[in-house]
Amino acid sequence: MKYRAVLFDFGDTIVNFGPFDQKELIKKACEDSYRYLSNLGQRLPSMKNYIRRILITIKLKLMWSDITGNDFDAMDVLKKTGRKFGHQLTHQQWLELLRIWYSPLMEIGQVEKNFRETIDKLEEMGLSLGIVSNTYAGAEALDHHLRELNILEHFPVRVYSCNYKFRKPDKRIFKSAADKIGADFSEIVFVGDKIETDIAGSIGCGMLPVLKKAHTNEGKKIPENAKVINSLDELPGLISAEC
Repeated sequence: MKYRAVLFDFGDTIVNFGPFDQKELIKKACEDSYRYLSNLGQRLPSMKNYIRRILITIKLKLMWSDITGNDFDAMDVLKKTGRKFGHQLTHQQWLELLRIWYSPLMEIGQVEKNFRETIDKLEEMGLSLGIVSNTYAGAEALDHHLRELNILEHFPVRVYSCNYKFRKPDKRIFKSAADKIGADFSEIVFVGDKIETDIAGSIGCGMLPVLKKAHTNEGKKIPENAKVINSLDELPGLISAEC
């Protein structure tokens, strides 16, 4: 087997979210979080002010991320905002707050119906599986999502940009994943939906780039050396043909 590992992007690659209104989703997340904190007896401003504070903080964080090229962690935002209001939560309560904050996104995210069969086939081919995701949702939130989908154990290597000072297409984040999975770039297939980060980044590293068709790449020019699939169940056949 020429290839030893497959690395996947998370959103709209493993988990399909489709187009959504980010601001509305964050607003719903804030409303749910507010109710949870209220039930814990935590000091709170009005819900309107709480939502406004979170939205402003995230907007500023996103702007800074665009400047610096690295992502923030939603848990840090929740804790920083909470401390300003005098919140005192246990570690488990902070984790639960993050899960509640992420839950509106989790509700709309779905994997392909036969995805478990696909990853079983890939593993039967002797391929190690991992994830490299640009995200500010928080590692605990994404792990929880994968756990609820009963696929977490299939991805022992998970590299989330919120834990690093860089993100895709920076070569360093791909290198971190390659080191963790124990394979050279030339032995790795990378599957993603975003041409600017997933495909450009994996090409720059010398991986086999595979673009999964999604709303995020509609109408965009696809690099000539990128392979294209409509769904992940095409992946085992594609990899076999490349070996």
